[in-house]
Amino acid sequence: MSSDLVCTVVNSRDPERLAAFWCRALEVEVTTRWSDDRGTAFIEISRDGRCILLFQSADEATPDIAHLHLDLRPSGSTQSEEVRRLVGEGAVVVSDDTDLPWVVLADPDGNPFCVLPREPSG
Repeated sequence: MSSDLVCTVVNSRDPERLAAFWCRALEVEVTTRWSDDRGTAFIEISRDGRCILLFQSADEATPDIAHLHLDLRPSGSTQSEEVRRLVGEGAVVVSDDTDLPWVVLADPDGNPFCVLPREPSG
């Protein structure tokens, strides 16, 4: 069992502005924009079909939230199996909100990362 790195996620008070900067810096364009039912905006920039950076809106009133985190996707197991494996390796579950498709964990230094559901086959 293992995970694939899906993307580096950047929390931002102004994800449009930040995505525009990185698009100019990396000479790429925004590939996807969406928002969830909680009003969080997501902006993805990609190269060759792979996510380079994913910008998400974050409330400036929560300064203790990390500005960067990694998104992982299980490559040979289910999400719950991968979460159990990573906890066995020293991670800690921070949030497992059943309304969200991801599980937030923290590495041994307390750095957050998300485990996404496995991509549907087909």
